[in-house]
Amino acid sequence: MDSIHPDVTGCPHSLDPLTGDEITAAAQMVRAAHDLGEGMRFETIALCEPEHLGDTDRAAFVATYDIATGDLFEAIVSLRDGQILSWTKRRGAMPRIAPDEVLLAKRIAKTDPRFVAAMERRGITDLSLG
Repeated sequence: MDSIHPDVTGCPHSLDPLTGDEITAAAQMVRAAHDLGEGMRFETIALCEPEHLGDTDRAAFVATYDIATGDLFEAIVSLRDGQILSWTKRRGAMPRIAPDEVLLAKRIAKTDPRFVAAMERRGITDLSLG
């Protein structure tokens, strides 16, 4: 704990970033309440700052999506009570591109003969460099 927010109670300050255990707990709570199956991905799990400084309940903001449908959902999870406080489907919203999706797109492009031919026309023949 840092000197700005000393740990005098054994609990994080209400404005400290989520701990690893809190992130895991938030993900488990969302999965237990709204499991989207194998296609469920977590885009964001972060501290949901309290609206009033006197509020001691730590909450997590969770954004998750179904890779099969592209549906994006946002949740607020009470870490103190272990409850889902809200669950909202964000119609028309798109999740951020995850690192594994960037790597998948890269792998797909490098195996597409049209992409390979286009790179060769530009003098790029060693696709392992990028």
